Amino acid sequence: MRRFIKKYGFIAYPVVVYTAFALPSLLLSAVLRTVWQTDLLTANALCALGVSIFHLRYKRKKLPAAEKIGYTRLFVMSFLILSVMAALWLILAGKALSGLNVRFLCLAVFFDFFWIAFMEELIFREYLVKKMEAAGMRLGIMFLVSSVLFSLCHRPDSAGLFLERTVLGALLFLLYFKSRDLSLCVAVHWAYNALIYTFRLVLPAVCEHYSLTRAGLTGFLCLMALLGIIIVYYPNKSKFARHSKR
Repeated sequence: MRRFIKKYGFIAYPVVVYTAFALPSLLLSAVLRTVWQTDLLTANALCALGVSIFHLRYKRKKLPAAEKIGYTRLFVMSFLILSVMAALWLILAGKALSGLNVRFLCLAVFFDFFWIAFMEELIFREYLVKKMEAAGMRLGIMFLVSSVLFSLCHRPDSAGLFLERTVLGALLFLLYFKSRDLSLCVAVHWAYNALIYTFRLVLPAVCEHYSLTRAGLTGFLCLMALLGIIIVYYPNKSKFARHSKR
């Protein structure tokens, strides 16, 4: 049993991290909501920032063959993806965006979702994949553990949410496993979170000014644009290599 725990105990790390920052996140959320009327999302992002700093300083250094994070490439790719998505929303559903709180939306997109995606990719993709490979786990087991653990740590309150987050975790696992590009995974995760949040936020207004079909079409085209950028980027990855050294 001790040998098993010593060999596979690292799987508990994401659970420990999420449990450890859950209580501070709730307390911080209550304070921020009282003082600045912010929501739980910003509190989660601040806690994700803290977890990221801790992980980078103490845990990531011990990973076998941890590559240097290409921050410049990460932000260039993210800016490109988010710009394309923003353009699609403006072109196809511009009237529905007029009543949005731009400051609140920018805080969520450019701060909250970045730190949440960055922390989760560090832990669920890079850390877990490298540790599972070092432990000699089979690809199918790695795929299952990473995907299901990712979903469970988000505390889904329905079967639908559990399935959605498991599928997202599975796709991000495959993206990292094939590309070994943490920057790409963070950018994709960041953009996906921003898209889903924006879609849910503006859906009533889009339905009022246009239709549910228009909302669905805009969301679908944003996803296709995200997929298209990944397809174009992946075979040309070497052309961006210089950014990974920054």
